[in-house]
Amino acid sequence: MQKILLRFLLGFVLVSVPCLAKDDNTLRRLTGGVKVEPDGSIHAASDEEMLAVGQWLTSVMQPIPQDLTASVPLRKISLKRLDAEIRTIAEKKGEFTDTVRYLGGLMSIQYVIAVPEEHDIILAGPGEGWVTDKTGNVIGRDSKLPVFSLEDFLTVFRAWGGTVKQDIISCSFDLTPEAEKNTAQLGKDFAGMSANNAEAFAVALRQASGDLQVTFTGIAAASRFAKILAAADFKMKLYALGLEQPPVRTLPSYTALLTGASPKMLTRFYLVPEYAEVLHDSAKLTWQLGDTKIKVLTEYDYLLRQNKRDARGKPDRAATNWSSKFETQFESVAKKQPVFNVLKNDMHLALVTALIHQERLLQKANCFLPMFLDETKLRPLTYPKPVSVPSRTAVSQNGYATVVVCGGIEINPFPILQKVRLESKMDKDRNHLIKMTGSSWREN
Repeated sequence: MQKILLRFLLGFVLVSVPCLAKDDNTLRRLTGGVKVEPDGSIHAASDEEMLAVGQWLTSVMQPIPQDLTASVPLRKISLKRLDAEIRTIAEKKGEFTDTVRYLGGLMSIQYVIAVPEEHDIILAGPGEGWVTDKTGNVIGRDSKLPVFSLEDFLTVFRAWGGTVKQDIISCSFDLTPEAEKNTAQLGKDFAGMSANNAEAFAVALRQASGDLQVTFTGIAAASRFAKILAAADFKMKLYALGLEQPPVRTLPSYTALLTGASPKMLTRFYLVPEYAEVLHDSAKLTWQLGDTKIKVLTEYDYLLRQNKRDARGKPDRAATNWSSKFETQFESVAKKQPVFNVLKNDMHLALVTALIHQERLLQKANCFLPMFLDETKLRPLTYPKPVSVPSRTAVSQNGYATVVVCGGIEINPFPILQKVRLESKMDKDRNHLIKMTGSSWREN
């Protein structure tokens, strides 16, 4: 029974499938070393909890189709045929195969190709066979990087729907308005703070801050996509506070870098995508995407990007130092804490779907994807909604306390899509890619 249960927890639910049992939330609460309690509060998951998830997932994984086991430089996904495959599953009242659930082992999306003569959109990039790691991440057999998820792809595909809006997708941990007032008053009460009263200040600061609110924009808070954002954000804040040892020991905590004689009560850090230049052919039907990277921003840098430089005063040197160190070592951290690479995948999927909608590629190709767009035919699973994060404080080496579980993650792919560039070579690339397209929804 539990094995069957887990199969359904790994993707969308067909409307013909009965509702899941009440205790199904147990597995859905755990993602990326983080768990969401029934009351919506976010906490670190234990190693034992994550290992249990990994054991169950490994036990129910299906054998990989023979034609998808090898690593290949280019694997193609036909969205028209993928939609048809999902529809067939719905008509038979079946369940998703792992091949569908993990997009055939697609590891990256380098090309988005509209093919009007086929009424199709093709996604293409490197592909591998897939396995599970010990804590339940589905990763490429060779690269050990997370594979793309159909569930996250459909979530972000539907987020912008058929009408493109300049909306962001975001996750944010913030003080309530009342907590903002309480912490401001606390700064006055502890104006003469020293190492002698640092611990008392830390306790008072936790009480004044209360539980931080978790808010999402652009996607449903009960989606897996939202859980990935919250988990990555939460992990970053624990590393910054020094409350959890990063998997890379050369990355210090933010609090270890703090100096100065005044208490630091509130610091914000942000994770945002850094998209590579987007290229297209002369007909704007073939698009090439570069790698997506992740930048780590201080509050000062984040506001500077939004032309609000003076809103928060001068930059925090310790915060700038820590964000630079984290960004420099981000890839090393992500290899050992895959939730950050899953986040990067989802940021890339946001670019792919924004491109498809903004450039009206479905309309140009006359590509109809009823299962992709209609939630009455394919209903997403719901996950426990992240609602709050208990305030966490740490005392710096020179005896001052800080709370840094604020800030968030912001995904906005539209600015890079305003700077796309014509690459005439892609006219020839297009012909080569289309000739390699076969009759299956997936291609090697």
